[in-house]
Amino acid sequence: MALQTGKDQVGLAKQAAKGTIAANPTFVHGLTGGGLTASVSQEADPVTSAYLSPAGAFRDKAENGADLQTRAWQKAVGLYLLAALGNDAVTGTGPYTHTITLGSALNYFTVFEKKGDNSIWAVKDCKLDELAVEWDENKPLDVAAKWVGGALSFPATFTGTVDESDTTGYFTPVGGTFKLDLDSATPAVVPVKAGSVAVKRAVDARYFSGSIEAADTWEGSCEVEVGLTVVPDDTTWWRTLLTGAAGGSAIQASPVYGSFEVTFVKGADSLKLSGSNVAFLADLPEADPDGGAAEMALSGIGYRASGTPLTAVLVNTQASY
Repeated sequence: MALQTGKDQVGLAKQAAKGTIAANPTFVHGLTGGGLTASVSQEADPVTSAYLSPAGAFRDKAENGADLQTRAWQKAVGLYLLAALGNDAVTGTGPYTHTITLGSALNYFTVFEKKGDNSIWAVKDCKLDELAVEWDENKPLDVAAKWVGGALSFPATFTGTVDESDTTGYFTPVGGTFKLDLDSATPAVVPVKAGSVAVKRAVDARYFSGSIEAADTWEGSCEVEVGLTVVPDDTTWWRTLLTGAAGGSAIQASPVYGSFEVTFVKGADSLKLSGSNVAFLADLPEADPDGGAAEMALSGIGYRASGTPLTAVLVNTQASY
């Protein structure tokens, strides 16, 4: 029987320390694509011989981690956001409010995957390199996560503390609130068709002589990218981006900073992503002989305000991450 690819499950756990693989995943859920990665760099040994053919090959490194796609699970999404930003301040006693912001360092994680043959694979000492939360109209939120890690192993157990697989416990845009302002820190409700919020941490795996697997993973700077597709009533928003004011008369030399706030709800739980210091840009609308409503594809970079370029507020029944 062929290996079944539709049964895979992924698991995540924050490690107690670097080098200490988690015994079991804290969160388990399904995937919409991707999974663990183990890519070996192997090449023929370029040495001359009497046979004009190499005698063998050598291995230089093994790049382990994960590149996966999933949903914004009501509980597990908090661990993804913590992995990307680094700091979680918790208030409340159930429901709990997690305010996740930029921290001084990223935590180490173990990423597990249970394959269709029930084999268990894991990579320890992972850090989250890229995280993207995307949505289109009212389809479920997509989460893409790229992890860079250390050693690959094959644990004996895969028992999640919180198992969100085989559920629909994920956020969708239905019932949500979508706010934007292009030149102030106070966003207001606007018509949004789609959007994305991405956090990039420039994680670098370091390889040392003696082992082909990474010895450590170090994060770099934090870059937040925001994309929103909105439907404007007129050209005022484009004029604001260029001139700095709705009635501006010339392109200004300084960037224009705005803000956004998007909130998704599922029952009593909610997820709010916001930034109050975002520099947006957008191309002018093109003419179309077929007519129809113009769309504005905003692309922005989030900069620090009160110490963080992005704030995620997650309300759920998970006490801690």
